[in-house]
Amino acid sequence: MSLIAEQLSYRVKDRLLLDNVSLSATAGELHAVLGPNGAGKSTLLRLLSGEWAPSSGKVLFDGRPLHQWAPQALARVRAVLPQRETLNFSFTAEEVVALGRLPHRAQEPALEQAIIDAAIATAGVSHLSTRQYPTLSGGERSRVQLARVLTQIWQAPAAPASRCLLLDEPTASLDLAHQHHCLQIARELSKQKVAVLAVLHDPNLVLAYADRVTVLCCGQVVASGVPTEVLTPALLSRIYGIPVQVWEIPDSGQRWIQAQTHA
Repeated sequence: MSLIAEQLSYRVKDRLLLDNVSLSATAGELHAVLGPNGAGKSTLLRLLSGEWAPSSGKVLFDGRPLHQWAPQALARVRAVLPQRETLNFSFTAEEVVALGRLPHRAQEPALEQAIIDAAIATAGVSHLSTRQYPTLSGGERSRVQLARVLTQIWQAPAAPASRCLLLDEPTASLDLAHQHHCLQIARELSKQKVAVLAVLHDPNLVLAYADRVTVLCCGQVVASGVPTEVLTPALLSRIYGIPVQVWEIPDSGQRWIQAQTHA
């Protein structure tokens, strides 16, 4: 199973926001999309999710064009965590998480509640369950929204279609510990044969968690492949416009990326 973008372009009037972009998110891997501000990352995710229609090219999910999927059938196997949300109803955090179950046919109430409880626990927001959602901090809201999309694809479907999770900057409002917790969850899902695609800003998080990375700049793919091979000082310096060094961490096999600043 995979989510495939084939030569996607997106134009608004005379401005080309995305230009001939191709990539695939495959079941069993965490695929990161990285690039500077304005590179086209969120535009790409909106096209992959079906929120926007491409000006040219196509998106295939499980071998079928995205537009051929019935919305409810797609929602049972594909969840999207947007970069921003505007929910201001006085729901509790648990009620917000339960919204992820709406695409599914009603099951035994005890089973539905067990799925909701498990997703809440996985996202580490059990202590927020009874809080009014609008009173939560930005980071707490992000974690509750993560629990919501987890409930949406918690169960593997009986049909041949597998599951897919799209995350648009899921770590943006999170502190250091919760950034890693979020991506640990995403990586664990990928091991459960879920195709996970995450838009990220931090190349060190890409190195730590992604199996594959696609780098965008100015609406185009400039590199794609294994993060340790793709994220070179030359590439990162070019796309971010600042000198970048990649360090080897002794005795760990890991790498660390650092911008070179001058006092």
